[in-house]
Amino acid sequence: MDKINMVWSFLKKILVISIIMTTTVYAKNTIHKSNVVDKQARPYFLKFQKHYKKVIKNMTVIVGTIRNKAGEELRNVAGVCFYRARYVIINKRTFRRTKNMQEAIIFHELGHCELKRKHSDNKIDAPQFIKNDKCPESLMNSGHTEFDRNLDRCYNRHKDYYIDELFLRLEK
Repeated sequence: MDKINMVWSFLKKILVISIIMTTTVYAKNTIHKSNVVDKQARPYFLKFQKHYKKVIKNMTVIVGTIRNKAGEELRNVAGVCFYRARYVIINKRTFRRTKNMQEAIIFHELGHCELKRKHSDNKIDAPQFIKNDKCPESLMNSGHTEFDRNLDRCYNRHKDYYIDELFLRLEK
């Protein structure tokens, strides 16, 4: 009888572990009910969450028009994060750009709102291959003209570096 109880206990543990692992994998591929994420931004939000390896909660990400306090449209601003409100607006003009640009800009803004990363202009010692390509040293650089001009080419060429730099810096 003891062997039966031991086997049964072992099987229950395996079942519980399997359920937890399945739930964790499933959760990273879904958007938590506390979030509001625009349909256009969803694939990038899910990809960000997958790299982050955590479920993001209480975040709003919309694609729309960015305006200043006077109500004037800010056409040259790709995205903005309202940190305390956990609210991201991605300029609708961004979605006229390449998929790489869309992803990079959403990752940049979620880097502010979720990862609490600040702009890192010239504060990171980038690898030589980034410098040789005249690429921004981080996805968290601010949107200077040089950054905008090179981002699509650089992100396409060095996407793995940029994603690692964005998420791995959290562990340091």
